[in-house]
Amino acid sequence: KADEYRYELRRNDTHNMLINTVLKEKRADPRLGKLMDIPLQEAEEFRAEAEQQAGNGDFESAIKTMETSTKNIIRAIRMAGIYIPG
Repeated sequence: KADEYRYELRRNDTHNMLINTVLKEKRADPRLGKLMDIPLQEAEEFRAEAEQQAGNGDFESAIKTMETSTKNIIRAIRMAGIYIPG
């Protein structure tokens, strides 16, 4: 389970990298940026929760919580007009 959690953590990092590089201009748009910030803030909160769960050794819960974080990032990416599966 620890390896699976690390995989989800890397997947989350990859999606965050897309937001911070490819979609930087889209986030600068005042209207779109505000809309994207909502799921991205939720993603940060879920990631923090997942990291705490993993730190406590509860990898099963951490995996699910990290997946929820990544889904929120994907939602923000789709709001910017880029479809990615997931």
